[in-house]
Amino acid sequence: MKNSKGFSLIELLLGIFLTGIIVITFFPIINTSLNNIYLAKEKVLMLLEIESIIERIKAYDYLDQNEYIFDMKIEDLINILCSADNISIILPLDNDDMAYEYSCKIYKKNRGDQIWELSVELKHGKNTKIKEMDVITIIFAPTKGGMNN
Repeated sequence: MKNSKGFSLIELLLGIFLTGIIVITFFPIINTSLNNIYLAKEKVLMLLEIESIIERIKAYDYLDQNEYIFDMKIEDLINILCSADNISIILPLDNDDMAYEYSCKIYKKNRGDQIWELSVELKHGKNTKIKEMDVITIIFAPTKGGMNN
């Protein structure tokens, strides 16, 4: 009887030791995987924000004047973009209090009378591994009445 109790204790200690080695081996793998999932989420959120900005510019209607991109009315943004062949705007205009999670630089270049090349660069306000993301697209210039000629 005494011998089997000592043998059970050795089995238990050996089992705990092997379980510890397995946990120590897989813990960094799990931690790295969770970190990569977080980075992928941040990347997707930034891409969705950029796509939202581009779509709001593409779908702009001069009749709807209550829409904003960050702290600037879309109407004002479109008027500024229409004012020059090559122009860049940094939004939000006033981000001293860090009210917005991202800052955005919109660069517009004319590709013809009615065609714009838009480059939208989004920068993260916090310290993250993904600092910025940039999307370039070609769109028709918005016209009054929402119809492109």
